[in-house]
Amino acid sequence: MIASSHNEKHPTLDEMWKVIEDFGIKREIVEKHFKTNEAVYDLYRRIEKKVHAQREQEMITRLRLYLEKLKSNEFLKTLEKASQNKEK
Repeated sequence: MIASSHNEKHPTLDEMWKVIEDFGIKREIVEKHFKTNEAVYDLYRRIEKKVHAQREQEMITRLRLYLEKLKSNEFLKTLEKASQNKEK
């Protein structure tokens, strides 16, 4: 039996297989080496953590690019204002 906390929703076996196979691991290989549902669940959790970490890194990269863009836009606005003040 898979241990659970009261707050954690456990996926169905079909949901776990979908994540594992979407990650690129063939079911036949998993079934050969992971004999219990608990072992499959452990593999699933490790994949979930890996995918989550990758998504976090992608989000951090996007946020950094967005901040750089904002800073660049603010800098351009500052230059534009300075140029307008010189013309007056």
